[in-house]
Amino acid sequence: MNAFVSILAIAAAILMIAGWWKMRTDQKKGKKSKGSYLLIAPATVLMVLYIILAIAHRNQPIVQETPDERSCIITGDLTGIDFRNPVIEVLDYWHRDSVLARANVENGKFTVVVKDATAPTHVYLYCSNSEHNVQVRDFLLEPGEIHLTGDVNKDEDMGRPVSGLPLNDRWVKLKTNLSNAADSAAKMNVFETFLQDKPEEALILMALEEHINEIAPDRAMEVFDNIQGPLRNAEYAQLSFREYIQEMIRRNSILAKGAKFTDVAGQTPEGDLVHLSDFVGKGTPVLVDYWGSWCAPCIEGLPELAAAAKKYAGRLKVVGVNVREGLRGKKLQDFLQKHGVGWDIIVDVNGLTSDYVRAVPQAVLLDGDGHIIVHAHPQEILPKLDEYLSSR
Repeated sequence: MNAFVSILAIAAAILMIAGWWKMRTDQKKGKKSKGSYLLIAPATVLMVLYIILAIAHRNQPIVQETPDERSCIITGDLTGIDFRNPVIEVLDYWHRDSVLARANVENGKFTVVVKDATAPTHVYLYCSNSEHNVQVRDFLLEPGEIHLTGDVNKDEDMGRPVSGLPLNDRWVKLKTNLSNAADSAAKMNVFETFLQDKPEEALILMALEEHINEIAPDRAMEVFDNIQGPLRNAEYAQLSFREYIQEMIRRNSILAKGAKFTDVAGQTPEGDLVHLSDFVGKGTPVLVDYWGSWCAPCIEGLPELAAAAKKYAGRLKVVGVNVREGLRGKKLQDFLQKHGVGWDIIVDVNGLTSDYVRAVPQAVLLDGDGHIIVHAHPQEILPKLDEYLSSR
């Protein structure tokens, strides 16, 4: 059906262009262009037929797979879906975002069945139509049933980890332990303890992928080389996992202690041109906070950042760099005012920070000359600001 509708559209376009070209040619020669109408008329009929079939196909229910003991059954009861004819898609992130299953969404409710979930993979769930695309959740695919709830417009709802099945429960436990670890050394201890339990390769790959900034890259490479299962050869977007880790090693070198800061050109919330170098290297230490309004943990950390900016006023400059920021203009200004953001903001409209900042929140503390003192999660840096600043 998809191929037939596409052929109709192509045929209509060819006839329409041919008719228009003949009309223009005949007009230049001073001739009446009766033949052009013989092309344009059927083109119009084909285009109308294409539109009718396309609408009918879009509204056609998606045939569901019949579940068995190896299937993952994903049900949802979501709110905040304010666009017409939404569809849920399950994308396999480890195999170039291939679509594993689809289902219609009616009044926020859906059921989608993914066959053969016994070889777990990292999946993303998207709710979309031709105009909108909202990521609902991401988790490990495994046999059983998962039920999702929440408002698709709330980051705190969509960012909740998925639990209820063995692999995902262990994944949630690891993430919780890593978030509760006090510093980088403690996080590495959590990771090593996790490896001692000989987890499934899917869990290891998830840990390497999502927590690469908390795991020493050389150790990550060693762990990856010891994986023997089929997922080792899975490709992440455009990079193999080995290349991906090597890329993270390169990025980490940019943010290594003692390295010179990397400049960023962007816009102020008011739309004016601004550079990170406008604030750095002026003799005062600078705390650069990489964040985004779409990031729930970033928003949760804003009060502590505001307290630090007030406490160390005159001794420390705070600058926020908004990464992959979706808000612009008045909406962004209102958001900053609502959350008490009173420090300078650089909106990275050109995506320059993507060269070295993979995940947010992240922070970099720079000395007065613009050299990196420390690069870590903001919650790891803020409690030690007295120590860092007193030693300068």
